[in-house]
Amino acid sequence: MPTLHSRSVCHSRSVCWLAAAGVLLAAAPAGAAPALLVEADSGQVLQQREAGRPWYPASVTKLMTTYVALARIRDGRAWPETIVTFSDNAVAQSPSKMGFKAGTQITLENALRMLMVKSANDVAVAVAETLGGSVAGFAADMNAYAQRLGMSGSNFVNPHGLPDAEQYTTARDMAVLTRALIHEFPQAEALFRIPAIQLGKIKMRNHNALLHRYDGTDGMKTGFICASGFNVVVTATRGGKRLIAVVFGGATANERNETAAALLEKGFQPRFSLFESSSSVESISNTGGGPANISDVVCGKGRKQAEDTDDEPAGAAVPRTTSDPDDIYATIRGDRSAAASANAAGAGAAKPGKVARPSLLGPVVIRPAVPVYVGPARGDTLLAGIASTPATLAAAPRRLNPDGRAVAASVAAGGAPLPLTKPITPAIPNLSAYAPGGGTASVPVPRPRPRSN
Repeated sequence: MPTLHSRSVCHSRSVCWLAAAGVLLAAAPAGAAPALLVEADSGQVLQQREAGRPWYPASVTKLMTTYVALARIRDGRAWPETIVTFSDNAVAQSPSKMGFKAGTQITLENALRMLMVKSANDVAVAVAETLGGSVAGFAADMNAYAQRLGMSGSNFVNPHGLPDAEQYTTARDMAVLTRALIHEFPQAEALFRIPAIQLGKIKMRNHNALLHRYDGTDGMKTGFICASGFNVVVTATRGGKRLIAVVFGGATANERNETAAALLEKGFQPRFSLFESSSSVESISNTGGGPANISDVVCGKGRKQAEDTDDEPAGAAVPRTTSDPDDIYATIRGDRSAAASANAAGAGAAKPGKVARPSLLGPVVIRPAVPVYVGPARGDTLLAGIASTPATLAAAPRRLNPDGRAVAASVAAGGAPLPLTKPITPAIPNLSAYAPGGGTASVPVPRPRPRSN
């Protein structure tokens, strides 16, 4: 991987960050936390460090959970309106979670929305038990799909990413999975960039701060446990160029976000050929061995394993915004550059030896929450057209939302039955199940964060 050297003079915010990116990567916990930048279309590796090193995925696991669910829909073995029922086992999961009672039922589509935004561990188990018959059965499906995709450095034993010594992945494998999600399920793209969900009067924002603060971000997922540090898989598009950045092992959520933003910013530079390689992400070798455990660095020695909250630990200082009356973005962290920290302390300048790095994360962009529901399907689906054959896709009217994406009014049942201990409800989906009630507007598909000038 090319080494970038810091400069004492920054001619622009982007140049300053490009100069400091090598410093950021070199300062990661344990000295070699994985980082990877890939072109989404070609799979070309633009930059990588330790991308084949085993790492605990934390909630980034839920990208594989979602892949399996979408594959089931594509193959006619599940539908957006398949009912997911919460068992005692699902309810007993550690946070982050929705907190539903045992017996609660939601649709698979609403479950996937909650997975991507709230990163709900109880929802992940409920989906696993519904689609796989058990957590172990679903994990077997996760591993089968991972093997099919060539994710040779990954192993899954649960659908949420809570701590388990046998659950690991690599940055390389997560980039492979992300490309598969993009290219196999383009109809589901909006699922990965939902800014917030609303259940009744309660709003929950997406933990992925890059969605709210980095220009062009259009997916994917964050994760955190003490053993992994702060992880993120993120995609962003500018000028028709889409990039995938994978950053594992951040000491804080903000460090992870800034490192990912620096990688993406480099990839979008018009003269990035100096740093490009001719290798594809599939050519990166997974190194094998056990995953690194950086709990002592991230959470302190002797501290009990933190819950997978996907966010900063309790007690971290966070800014508040007066433009968000619902406080759904209240815990998005602000800039933590050396210059900003020094100014906050009244010093007026960064400490000697520190590179003052203006943040690439812009102001928070507030966007409407997408509704989620308990019970049978209501509203429009974001998962239009995933079913691969006419037998599994209803010839129903399609609704266009504001940005021109087609949103199916319904998806009909078909294909092989699910291996369930409980029957699917409804067995034959209502063709109008996702039709909004009278006077209800179509659910807007979230747009990527716009590029500011």
